[in-house]
Amino acid sequence: MDLAEALSFTTSEQLLSSSTSTNACIKNRVGLVLSCSTPFAIFHYSPSANLLQLYDATCTEGSNCCLRSSIEIRDVIHIACSSDGRMLLAIQSDGGISCIDVMSQSMVIRWKLDGVHSHNSKHGAQGVTSTAAVHHGPIHSVSFRTGDVGLTNCYECLVVDGVKGQCMIIDCQATNGNISREIDPQTIGLGGAILCADWNPNTANEIVVGCDDGRVGIVNLDQLDSTVILIPPIVQENEEDVNWSCTHIHLLKEDSDSGATVAAGFCRVFPEDDVDGEDDDDSDGDNDAMHEANFLIYDLENKLWTELGDVVPFFGVPRFGRHVFYSNLLGTNTNRILLVGCNVTGEICVIAHIDEQWEVCELQEGNGATAPVSEDDEFTFPTGLSTTVDKNGMIRMMLSATDGSLSVMQIDHCENEEFSSTERHPWMICNEPVEKRDVVLPSDTKSVPKTQQESNNSADKSSAKQASFGSQTSGGFTFGSNQAKPYAKEVSTSATPFGSGEFGFGRQSSLSSSFGSMGFGASSASKPA
Repeated sequence: MDLAEALSFTTSEQLLSSSTSTNACIKNRVGLVLSCSTPFAIFHYSPSANLLQLYDATCTEGSNCCLRSSIEIRDVIHIACSSDGRMLLAIQSDGGISCIDVMSQSMVIRWKLDGVHSHNSKHGAQGVTSTAAVHHGPIHSVSFRTGDVGLTNCYECLVVDGVKGQCMIIDCQATNGNISREIDPQTIGLGGAILCADWNPNTANEIVVGCDDGRVGIVNLDQLDSTVILIPPIVQENEEDVNWSCTHIHLLKEDSDSGATVAAGFCRVFPEDDVDGEDDDDSDGDNDAMHEANFLIYDLENKLWTELGDVVPFFGVPRFGRHVFYSNLLGTNTNRILLVGCNVTGEICVIAHIDEQWEVCELQEGNGATAPVSEDDEFTFPTGLSTTVDKNGMIRMMLSATDGSLSVMQIDHCENEEFSSTERHPWMICNEPVEKRDVVLPSDTKSVPKTQQESNNSADKSSAKQASFGSQTSGGFTFGSNQAKPYAKEVSTSATPFGSGEFGFGRQSSLSSSFGSMGFGASSASKPA
């Protein structure tokens, strides 16, 4: 029996039930990420209650998961936690970022930076439909550095600002928060705006970025002039007026089944003018523009792309919205499986590595994982996709949805009871916060966004808001010019950049369209962006 026939997902528990107050994420237009997890801890944010909650997945008594603590925090649009669960970064819709210390029985705000990113009333609200709202929801990727705790700085977080087309690395352990590095696409040999990024778990100090012109760059942070550029076949062979943009990147850790692998999501949008020449004010309707999505896998060792299509079919994208992929690696003991969802359909797709190739598994009817139906019998959509390990050492899928629910899903194989069995993880979060570390900056370093306390004490609050994304460089680091090395030759095109209208989203490139979507990164990789 093949995997598609044997695999099934069932909801074993709902930590949070459906809520009717979901104004902050109705239909999930912008690709919110409101849940993330480690093998032992689960985080969930409720926009209706402005509440972030921490659950213990290792409970040995009563419920499979128990509530450890909660903290009130407003206007969160994206969360990600460190691999040890001791630190969480919350991106907020006012342009700020809050870092939270996670302890065994409590959570406290460690620091807050204001005016760090572009999400604000202009880029986070309704806009003209002719641009299909590619400006909407500019934060596309948020992910903590992966790797063995103690061997790398697991408290560095990668954040992509799609409006500026740049990514920044935030040192969350710094006493007051520190933007240690800003990465501009031109600096690493890429002409297009950066829309998504992820850490490489297989190599120290390396990231992979996706751009609005469809190119993917493998970037060595110690040698920015050695960027390797990947150009997928769908970009090289595109004959349409609008090109593909890379909106989602997920680096998969090497294992015995397959080597280093890049999972990449691509989108493109064909604008469609309103027949009356005016925008429709019905914000609950679908966008008139046609959205297309494509999910690709790249084998770094064999230099081979596998095109899988949209993997989770969808009918349309909400007005003023965008398409956003979520992905999470499911490390079973028999197959390498990637779970993939998106913000505009409730279904979760299973992509498996079988016989040395990646393929979509079409599960039997009723056996797939889906977001729940709300109390009003309406379909809901994902706001986070991750995995954890329960008290019995069984992998469980966590799925948060637009109705405010958080579901724990059991993964079964009808011929192998140990299919989702793995090593049980003990509770690792201690009673003390992560030690703070002062950062010594060179005298010529530019100012950085102020902390909340500094902003409140400042007589000129406007100056705090002017300190913007990535205005500080790391000590002794100087960006230099470079010449990137492509795996495949670049193909110029006269494609019209999409989303270059009134809101100025993305940068026009000679290679393709500017498309502004992507979520994703969370620790157990809800990889919206």
